[in-house]
Amino acid sequence: MDFNIDSIFGAVLIIVNIFKHIFPNKKDKINTNLICFPSSDYVAYPYIIKYNKMFWAAEVYMSSYGITENCLKVTSLPYCPYCKTELSYSDFLFIHYYKCVNENCSFWKLSFKSVDSLRRNVLKLFKRDFIIRRHYFD
Repeated sequence: MDFNIDSIFGAVLIIVNIFKHIFPNKKDKINTNLICFPSSDYVAYPYIIKYNKMFWAAEVYMSSYGITENCLKVTSLPYCPYCKTELSYSDFLFIHYYKCVNENCSFWKLSFKSVDSLRRNVLKLFKRDFIIRRHYFD
């Protein structure tokens, strides 16, 4: 049997991709969606945050008792900066691909950070902005 370097390299890429999906990175599986458990008297106030050349939707849950920094949520996938449509997401090995689903829009982006990693960063920025707005540093 004769093997060349291309077939061996292709087989290694396939095996690495299979192992990546069988044994995912635990830090990418942190739930970044909701930090608090809003009851029925909570009202969600939406925010838009621009991060990594994409728009992210975020929400603050407020009740009659007020707001806490633990009631922050970053929702869904990012949105296109041009047409404001939710982006599609796919990954292969260590490359993550974001593409606008609108056929009239040509936005796409390659990244080495997963959507969960980016969502965690957006949540950190959202918390920072929220704490500054809440006059904790007055």
